[in-house]
Amino acid sequence: MTFNIEFVLIALFSYLLGSIPFSLLFGKLWGVDIRTKGSGNVGAVNTIRSAGKIPGALALFFDVSKGALAIILAKYWLNLADNLMIVIGVSSVIGHAYPVFLKFRGGKCVATSAGVMLVLSPIAILVSLLLYGIAFFCSNKTPFIASTVGTAVFPIFTVWAYHYQPQWYSPLLDLDYNYFLIATMFLFVLILYKHTPNYRQWLSNRRN
Repeated sequence: MTFNIEFVLIALFSYLLGSIPFSLLFGKLWGVDIRTKGSGNVGAVNTIRSAGKIPGALALFFDVSKGALAIILAKYWLNLADNLMIVIGVSSVIGHAYPVFLKFRGGKCVATSAGVMLVLSPIAILVSLLLYGIAFFCSNKTPFIASTVGTAVFPIFTVWAYHYQPQWYSPLLDLDYNYFLIATMFLFVLILYKHTPNYRQWLSNRRN
């Protein structure tokens, strides 16, 4: 994996783009500071719950878009090597999770990770959405359970597709298997970690 100044700059741009708190911005446009409402999370789900479906849908769209945009620019404008797209995508997710604009207190990365995977492995997203929906309804419409089930698909699908359906692995880019597998595992672990408080609360409620 070769690094150059263009790559460093686009990775930094990707982090800063990921750091833009669209959920907070759209919530405020509707007169709500979502950090003080609901779960307090700066994400689309809390925006829907706290500010309404329209700002929530807008936040979701832009959170997904910022995950995809930097990769698209890097590939089709700067024509950087395909494997560098992995680092650029992960940079945007880290920006969403730990945004410099909010003192590194960000969202839970699900939508932005989906935007990244939409470019890197679009078929994985289709499988992820299917399992997200199944888990959502089987868990009595619990978003954090559905989110972790959906993102667990990323590394599992990567292994399966690479070995058994290579045409589904990454149809748009030529990605190194080891780099991409590490990235998908990182995304899953990060999302699971960001949802740890939800699981603790859920387990506490079940015990009571």
